[in-house]
Amino acid sequence: MALVDFMGFRVIAMSVLPIDQSTLVYGSDDGGMSVRNLDPEVNEVMKDAGRLLNLRPHYVGSWSQRKWLSSAGDIEGHRGKDGRLYFVDFSRTFPPTTPEPAIQGSHLFMLFRPEFIKTYPRPLCPDAFTGFIRSDKKRNEYNQHVMEATVYLKTIVIPSFVCTLKQLFVEKKMAVADFHAHIEEEFHKVGINMRYLGVCLSYSSGVEALEKVFLIEAVARVNKNILKLRLRQKMKDIRDTVMLAPYRELVVDFMNLIFREDDWPACDTFWSTSVVECLQTFFNVEVCPKNLRQDMVGFQANYVGAKELPRLTLFKRLVQLTNLDFVSTIERRLRRRQPLGRAPFDITNFIRFGTTVKHTADVTNAEGSFFFMKAFEFLKCLQLAESYEMLQVARQKYEQLLIRSPHNKDALLQLARTHRRSLETKAVLHLCSPGGTGSMLQTHMSPKEIEVSEPF
Repeated sequence: MALVDFMGFRVIAMSVLPIDQSTLVYGSDDGGMSVRNLDPEVNEVMKDAGRLLNLRPHYVGSWSQRKWLSSAGDIEGHRGKDGRLYFVDFSRTFPPTTPEPAIQGSHLFMLFRPEFIKTYPRPLCPDAFTGFIRSDKKRNEYNQHVMEATVYLKTIVIPSFVCTLKQLFVEKKMAVADFHAHIEEEFHKVGINMRYLGVCLSYSSGVEALEKVFLIEAVARVNKNILKLRLRQKMKDIRDTVMLAPYRELVVDFMNLIFREDDWPACDTFWSTSVVECLQTFFNVEVCPKNLRQDMVGFQANYVGAKELPRLTLFKRLVQLTNLDFVSTIERRLRRRQPLGRAPFDITNFIRFGTTVKHTADVTNAEGSFFFMKAFEFLKCLQLAESYEMLQVARQKYEQLLIRSPHNKDALLQLARTHRRSLETKAVLHLCSPGGTGSMLQTHMSPKEIEVSEPF
């Protein structure tokens, strides 16, 4: 299975499985109207999985149809037509946090992270606050435990996490740029969702650099969502054309709306209403509307401990989140402490829309291993540049995996090996470059004289 993001839309691509309604042996495919737990083997598998993930078993369904399940009610287990076991619909694997009244249906998608659930002292019900547990007499208890867990996350886990970061920032043991590059991984490592950026920000007072890091990340994510919404709306408005020009113009206009520095009323309105409201609704970030724009994109804005202006960091993070490709001159202009003017972006600055593809952890790990092995093959043939390029791709794959699964020991080990091999290859490339101190290697060393250890 893969998630494909392109121009504001997301497609879930998955293989066709040999299952249908007749193969369902576990869970519900109709919102809990009918529930099954017919297969002892499947029941045992889900029981073990629930215990491993620290999930609380519970009754699912109406009084006449209810069944005792170890997972969310809409996770389906199938005994496929080929005799194999298949499990689908894992979107609600983990329990919800306390529902947000301002966000409709938040209990269906605003969930705890697995890293938090696994270490929480009490198992939690994944169907809390849903209609699946309407026949379970302990449903109020399940909901209460989830509310207590949410309070624990906000008042114990997050303050402890921010306190550690504050100490690292004050003692300059963590660079601003390094934290920005791995912010998702650091959050997920301790089981904190990115939507709690506002809570983190509220505990980071006194360390300006850390406050700015959290705020820039929240602003970048808000603008990503606004841009994607506008792209989807544009596609609805001009269904009859397949040309990319209208969408390219939309992106350029949107970037100018964010980064232009004059007194254009539309910019002030966008920052003081659209951005501020989204920050409050989705990240619980309370900011002064008058100062936000200047703090984020002003050329005189300060960013203690950082080597670049906030606007450059915001641009780089926004581009990373949206996978948009711009010419390199844009970054150079944003880096200078000078006004950008009315239209810092034009159509010639925008190169293309990128496609973001997210695989399951196993697939991403396999991709990283594949490129690592390709680098090893190139190295054996003394194709150092090609080997280094493959190592960089492998590094990206392992880093993507660690964002989603930060405690994956195999990925951590392989990432370390990839970094080590990259440094070694880069050093040899430098030595072998024309005029380099080791350029004689190009003419006097044979493949047999270069020691190439096994990749794993």
